[in-house]
Amino acid sequence: MSILAIDAGTTGVTALLVSTDLRIVARGYSEFPQHFPADGWVEHAWERIRKMMPVADRHRLSLIQFAAIWNLSQPAVASVVPTFIQEAGADAQPIEGKIRAFAQLPDLRLSAGEVEEVRLAGDNTGCMALKGASRRHTTSEGPDEWPLRPELLDIARRYGLGEDW
Repeated sequence: MSILAIDAGTTGVTALLVSTDLRIVARGYSEFPQHFPADGWVEHAWERIRKMMPVADRHRLSLIQFAAIWNLSQPAVASVVPTFIQEAGADAQPIEGKIRAFAQLPDLRLSAGEVEEVRLAGDNTGCMALKGASRRHTTSEGPDEWPLRPELLDIARRYGLGEDW
């Protein structure tokens, strides 16, 4: 048995697969785009979130609950522990409120059709063409550019990410 740990951070998602003797079996990281609609604002792919909201609304889930239920609806995931961040500003929800909302997580799994609906709304196919590992790079000229090493290509094949980067 193994444990899959997922951390959705500010700029990307890190996943670790840990064995029962606490050895890291596999790790992965995927950066996601950030949008700055105005000074001081950061939105993460808001258009995609809007496309997913009908599924969350159907089950009356908050965004944090929806994210947890989405993860729990994947075959290999048995539990989730989110990272709670206290936001700044007078209208920011206290972290205790976020924890209370998460604690009310219903015992629910998305149907196969709902999982597919969300997957299509958040489909990142082809996003690596923008930055990261690519056949276009022979050297690392920028912080988000590096050559496509064989082990990265193996990981891409394993998860069906394609090879045309």
